Amino acid sequence: MTDAAKDAFVDALEVMPAQRRAFLEDRLGDDPPALARAVALLDAHERADQFMAAPTIATPSRTPETVGASLVGTSLGPYRLEEVIGEGGFGVVFRASQATPVERTVAIKVIKPGMTSAASVARVDAERELLARMDHPNIAKILDAGATPDGRPYFVMEHVDGSPITAYCSQRRLPVAERLELVRRACLAVQHAHHKGVIHRDIKPSNVLVTEVDGKPEPRVIDFGIAKVIEEPGDDVTRLTVTGHFAGTPAYMSPEQIASPASIDTRSDTYALGALLYEIVTDNAPFDHKRVREASIALLARIICEEEPPKPSTRYLRATDATDTGPRRLPPGFRNELDWIILKAMAKEPERRYHAA
Repeated sequence: MTDAAKDAFVDALEVMPAQRRAFLEDRLGDDPPALARAVALLDAHERADQFMAAPTIATPSRTPETVGASLVGTSLGPYRLEEVIGEGGFGVVFRASQATPVERTVAIKVIKPGMTSAASVARVDAERELLARMDHPNIAKILDAGATPDGRPYFVMEHVDGSPITAYCSQRRLPVAERLELVRRACLAVQHAHHKGVIHRDIKPSNVLVTEVDGKPEPRVIDFGIAKVIEEPGDDVTRLTVTGHFAGTPAYMSPEQIASPASIDTRSDTYALGALLYEIVTDNAPFDHKRVREASIALLARIICEEEPPKPSTRYLRATDATDTGPRRLPPGFRNELDWIILKAMAKEPERRYHAA
């Protein structure tokens, strides 16, 4: 496969699924062989996603290249790869144990087999460099880097053994004040990233994990894989941005991420933090997850750019679960203060939002 086909496939994975084929056709329309190979790779990737979503016991049809199984049980320097814990378009994340010079559990992201084009390697290197810029207790740290025996780059990160922040709060039925404290610390982490010149672009529950340190909950912001560098157009790490196409998770995506992705700034992360806070304090997303997930591009744009979510206080009062014993009551300050803070953070126009996390 040519580098052009592989590079186009990797870039297509940053585009919403419904746009990917059109993206490849625009990118490779003048190179039919490369287009055919890129489309075949995309088809294989989408079939793998469907397979992974289905319940199964035996897994003989999983290929080592799909899930990174070929490396499980092997060692990279002092790190023994124990299991696959995550997989993206061009990288696989492993839980690993380190024996020397200290004993600890780490996470290692390794570029996938067949994804060693210059663009793919640059993406892994860029994410590693972005993480290396930051030093904050609520951001997962970069620890080491290297290459596999067959030349695939990897980097080693702090392993966060935790739950998505929304799940942690709801499972423990935390009072609103404790939920707000977790979000406050996540905001400080995002603000630190902004001060280092990095826009996360994909803040969502699964990228804000809560772990317990000495019995106390601590949020950790993870996954800067589609981050964008602020005002550094000459920097190689800006290759993470695909011009003219949006990247992110629709339920937490700011209007400008879908309407004008090239123009986003730190206020896009502010919007996502507002959407995250909305879900954390109400146990409901601002926009229905199923509706957003199944929406066409046109409907998705209309939802994100035009529709206003219910006030958080209204959504909070409507919410019930199996352990509720009666009508919910609003905590003090919820209607006047939290409603205002969350909806200001989620304002459709960036200039109406808070300018700092």
